[in-house]
Amino acid sequence: MRVALASEAQEEAGALVAELKAIEQWDAAYWRNPSPQTYETLAFVARSKRRCEILSQLLSVLPATAQQGEKELWKVKKLRSEQERKNGVTHGLGGKPK
Repeated sequence: MRVALASEAQEEAGALVAELKAIEQWDAAYWRNPSPQTYETLAFVARSKRRCEILSQLLSVLPATAQQGEKELWKVKKLRSEQERKNGVTHGLGGKPK
């Protein structure tokens, strides 16, 4: 269940990042225009508001995905240390296999 929630959160974060990239491209086009029309200025203001909303959403979504990633990393480290213990691998300078 948690894995499904984490993957949904990652998908949502990916969609939000894609939207931020699109906003960045539109804003770059806006700034290249020496005399933007009124509707372009209104769109620029709306995009800046949306950018704030997206960043806020990302801040709420990313901790959930970060926690899941940390749990997975901990599982990998634990599994690796168990395998090393079984194989007699040590990481000290004078360490010899058991």
